[in-house]
Amino acid sequence: MKQILLIALLFSSTITFAQKKNATFLVTEDITIYTSFFDKTKLNINNFLKQNKAYIISVNERKTSMNADFYISKEGKALLDKLIPELGYVNERNVSTTSYKEKIEKIAIQKKYLAKRKASYEAELKKISNTHIKYYTYWDELRRIDEQVYNLDKEIKGYESDKTYKISISIHDDTVDLSTNQVSWVNMPGVATDFLFIENPSPKISSQMYLGYSLKYMITKGKSHFTLGALKSISAAVEDSSVFSEQFHFGFGQDFYTKHFGRGKRKWFNLYSGYNVGGIYLTGNNIADDWLPYANVYLGNEIFKNRYVLLDTKVGYHLPFRYNRNMRGWTAQVAFNFVF
Repeated sequence: MKQILLIALLFSSTITFAQKKNATFLVTEDITIYTSFFDKTKLNINNFLKQNKAYIISVNERKTSMNADFYISKEGKALLDKLIPELGYVNERNVSTTSYKEKIEKIAIQKKYLAKRKASYEAELKKISNTHIKYYTYWDELRRIDEQVYNLDKEIKGYESDKTYKISISIHDDTVDLSTNQVSWVNMPGVATDFLFIENPSPKISSQMYLGYSLKYMITKGKSHFTLGALKSISAAVEDSSVFSEQFHFGFGQDFYTKHFGRGKRKWFNLYSGYNVGGIYLTGNNIADDWLPYANVYLGNEIFKNRYVLLDTKVGYHLPFRYNRNMRGWTAQVAFNFVF
């Protein structure tokens, strides 16, 4: 009896393993690429689709972007993997696996729902004349439903073919600034330590070195920010000189990530460049108070960042528009911001 039970268990396990082994799965991959040679990359994708007999779901080409959805065989997928690094910077690549059966069942449910909607609109059309205000609205909706059903049927054909990979590629022209219409607002207050080293200090105007602190309020992931702070001279014998010993400054700035070193998406060491413009109120013990506008340009490095905190440092050049010769110089800053 035990031997019969053991044989039955082994037979059952063999059948289950065979079913799993023979089960057909669909690997879906979404790829986003940025390229500085958009026309060439677009041509390479189109040639690849033709040469490897891809089953195309859709290809949408625009002035600065291209989207291609298609099915491809295992051999074609291997060739695509070799081609991807040559197309440009791979910004994102997501892979998921599902069974054909599960996908086809979901599509069948969608088609039943669309069939019910279509029948409902057709019934409404029979009740009204073609001069009725809603006639063409219903008619347009029927055309949209037909298009959705057509696309679902194409998708099923892709599952029924020998193509086991579904690929979705998005190509973007890297020479176009895509940030203007993609503003992501954030609320990240922070603090910073600032250093200012004057190139040509004057005993009647400026000290050699200033140290201070500031508030740095980031408002976009871009990173746009406002600053408000103060600098104080740390040079010797300032109390007896006629220089501007203190500077109170306010400004607005923006940072821009480089295209070639992570685009600001890494956790560690994201390079960027930027600017800051604003005004400075100058004061001292033996000199009349004054003010001046300024502009700073700088290079920075985000040491660490995640969704909640940001630690970065930068160096730049401070360019005032008054007292230019004796107030310009090099700046350095270390800042810490956090989500509030």
